[in-house]
Amino acid sequence: MRINRIKLNVAAVMAAAVSFGAARSFADTLTANVPFKFHVQEQQLPPGEYTVSQISNNGVPVLLLRNWEAGKSRLIVTRNAIDYSTDRRPRMVFQCGEGGCVLSEIWGATSGGGVAVSPPRNSDRSERASFVYLSRQKNGH
Repeated sequence: MRINRIKLNVAAVMAAAVSFGAARSFADTLTANVPFKFHVQEQQLPPGEYTVSQISNNGVPVLLLRNWEAGKSRLIVTRNAIDYSTDRRPRMVFQCGEGGCVLSEIWGATSGGGVAVSPPRNSDRSERASFVYLSRQKNGH
């Protein structure tokens, strides 16, 4: 089981490395300062400055979320496109409850409106939503 997880992680890193150069061809790299720790799928990430880039769009957009300072990154295979909001500003939407905050949506990183992010398996029901607005990155990292 551990060997399979290592192989999967290596494959994901290799896919990200190969695809990273293509990220700029989809949409701009966006940045945000997230002031709290949060979960993305099954991984907990620390507060800090994050970049968001689209690295693939083979039917379902794949995003790369990266915190350079903490050395943390996460490939996010999005669930589906969403366009119900009249607010089109680039942003990350978090659902927060007793168990902490979970990234649930990212807007502005793809050519459409926003995309939904799968919640962790054991996430609790949200009590409130938190928004962190993204800005376009001037120079690449």
